[in-house]
Amino acid sequence: MVSDKKLLDIIIEAIKSKRGKDIMLMDLTELSVFAEYFILVTSSSSPQANALVDSIDEAAHKAGVKGIRPQGERNSPWILFDFGSVIVHILTEEARGFYQLERLWSDAKKHIIKDE
Repeated sequence: MVSDKKLLDIIIEAIKSKRGKDIMLMDLTELSVFAEYFILVTSSSSPQANALVDSIDEAAHKAGVKGIRPQGERNSPWILFDFGSVIVHILTEEARGFYQLERLWSDAKKHIIKDE
């Protein structure tokens, strides 16, 4: 079993490897019963979103996390991975601006992950 901390690190590194933009980790531990963390990332195009999906999927599989598949069509503006305690949101710039998850979950502790 992979710890939440290890899973967060694995996912964030997978996102960085495909140059995901505006990566934010939201700590929901005191706000939600269905998830501990959200990871939000912006993709600049459908090919990049697909690369992010593949990278996250491969990294999770290598870490021993099995049976997790992305939700949403590969060309949709919002693709989601539900790892149980960690939920990853891959959004286009337009979708991220429209849904404003950061504002919806404004009470969450937010950590901006620096692009490298």
